[in-house]
Amino acid sequence: MAIHFSNVKPEKNGWVASIASGAPVFFAPPPAFRGWLDARVLGGTAYARISTGIIDVIDPSSGATCGSLMVPGDFTIGGDGSLLHVDPHGRDGATGLCTVTVYPNVLR
Repeated sequence: MAIHFSNVKPEKNGWVASIASGAPVFFAPPPAFRGWLDARVLGGTAYARISTGIIDVIDPSSGATCGSLMVPGDFTIGGDGSLLHVDPHGRDGATGLCTVTVYPNVLR
């Protein structure tokens, strides 16, 4: 098991270090962790890294990509593993509301 540390400052997002269970020193994070991991998925056993058009599932112990999901456009991931797509046309001028399409539990 390893613990991975991220920088919490928005202007410096990304993972900065890892430490293996029982190890006395920090190491650079695995290659897949260099960048931003957006959510814990698959019941908390993996991370998801979101880019336009693709969501990669990352093994937290090795940083290896376990699988990828091709998606049309930009998505975010809900706390329950649902995929959320916000209408790219933005808010409705009259109501101030926007359309969000939910794909429940895709990465649960």
